[in-house]
Amino acid sequence: MKKELQKFKTEKNKYFFDALLNSWSSLLIHPSLPLWLSFALSANERGREITRIIEKYTLIKGATYLDLGFSYGGLIVAFSEKGAISYGFEINKEIIHLAKANFKDNNIKPEIYIKNIEDEIEDRFKGFFNIITCNNVLEHVKNPERTIRNISSLLSPEGIAYFEIPNKYFPGFILKDEHTSLFAITLLEQSDALTYYNRFHPDGIYTVGHYLTLDEYINSFKKAAMDPSVVDEIFSDYRKDKILKDIGELKNNKYTLLSSVPEDIRGLLQQKLNLYLKGFFKTLKYDEKNFPLSYGVPYWKIVCKKTSL
Repeated sequence: MKKELQKFKTEKNKYFFDALLNSWSSLLIHPSLPLWLSFALSANERGREITRIIEKYTLIKGATYLDLGFSYGGLIVAFSEKGAISYGFEINKEIIHLAKANFKDNNIKPEIYIKNIEDEIEDRFKGFFNIITCNNVLEHVKNPERTIRNISSLLSPEGIAYFEIPNKYFPGFILKDEHTSLFAITLLEQSDALTYYNRFHPDGIYTVGHYLTLDEYINSFKKAAMDPSVVDEIFSDYRKDKILKDIGELKNNKYTLLSSVPEDIRGLLQQKLNLYLKGFFKTLKYDEKNFPLSYGVPYWKIVCKKTSL
């Protein structure tokens, strides 16, 4: 398998590639390893896609930029390429050495810190950043509103914050949650979701905090002195036919899917699922304008501009 993986290695990613393989040495025979490797090595390109969005709202060159939860460092690489002065906060110590290898490949030395965005913000960082990105982080925090307030406090006047947040109502995520692969867990409150998860993974750690609705996120942004707008790019891959196919599978196989749920959670989840399906078809019939945003996209992409309180 290791020889087969060498096709992913290039002169531009050699340190990152080697660091990934060393980190995943116990997984070398796993059939999904090529997929995981490909995803990790494409982090920089995913970051570049986001710079193209941000450039429509503000100048990147010379901007003080912060990525929250920087993971493999793809966003930091992409923004540094555009001339940003880059910083990063991350709480996962194990992944930081992988990001450092990516930075070495790209000859950059961003200021990175082991920091939790939920903790109190140091004075030196308040109002310091012109641009902040926060992708796939808000669903993991214990207190989304506090986290959003902290992010706002980091922004300079008229600074820009960009968020990508999973849509808990996306039919594909109901069928199989992206974090746990469990059926319909996104419909449950955190305490019930934890019970559900622990039935399958008694020694595991459930890393999801809360899945909020889009309206709840929007209201939290506004309360934190930010003006949010959903970016048009989220609709580029919207396929109504695929959404209806998934919801058909969900509706037709509801009881079979529920049979995999532990008994002490099954009744509650069935109630939540019935409400979900009712809301889905009601929105489809009476509010077609908002249907794609409510159910048709896997991730909400939101740009917020700092405002005055």
